[in-house]
Amino acid sequence: MVDLIKDNIIKKTPDVVKSKYPGGFFLDNATGVVFVSSNSPQYVSGQIRIRGRKNGQYPFGYKEILEEIFGKCSSCGEEIEVCSGWVKKKPNLMTVDINPDRDPIHIGDGQSLPVDWTNRFERWYCDPPYNKRTAEKMYGTQLPSWTKLLTEGARVTKPGGLLFLLLGDVNLQWHPQGTTRIGWLVLSIIPNQEARAIHVYLKNTDAITERLIQKETQYHIRNLNSYL
Repeated sequence: MVDLIKDNIIKKTPDVVKSKYPGGFFLDNATGVVFVSSNSPQYVSGQIRIRGRKNGQYPFGYKEILEEIFGKCSSCGEEIEVCSGWVKKKPNLMTVDINPDRDPIHIGDGQSLPVDWTNRFERWYCDPPYNKRTAEKMYGTQLPSWTKLLTEGARVTKPGGLLFLLLGDVNLQWHPQGTTRIGWLVLSIIPNQEARAIHVYLKNTDAITERLIQKETQYHIRNLNSYL
């Protein structure tokens, strides 16, 4: 099992430490709190209030919130923005968008990325259209498949890297093979009082995979013993 605090996946120092909540975090870049409980050390939850932007852009301070919780990408690491829209270019950032007018580095819908990008990026970010109407009206395209986006995201992310998928008021339980779903953070967007959610995933390393296998094996052994 992953332990987000002990494994240093969450970089922020806890503001509150109790037996039930080994990690309670008050945010500096937004109004909100996120927490890790003792019975689910592999998962971070939270409620964050944040001001929205127009034209499908990230809410104000969105990236700063993620960096406050999970730390910044290493200086030599690459990041990728899928459905990048108006995201500004910067060093070590690959932008991917289906609309050439947004001037992405790579033109595409993010559901199929170059083969040689496998295990390339430390972080994958994606803010796709949330419904068919938005996809057609704002982006002039078909609604992409969230599972296809995540599957490709998992492929191009390095083991130990993080994936962040921003959706509407959806709790997507599914996760790609080779990843662990480690967080769901609810955003309350003001002033329109809209709800969005950040889905957070970890690309498994060999060590994490081994721990998960051991946990599953122990679970099956306990079930077997209960029948003996």
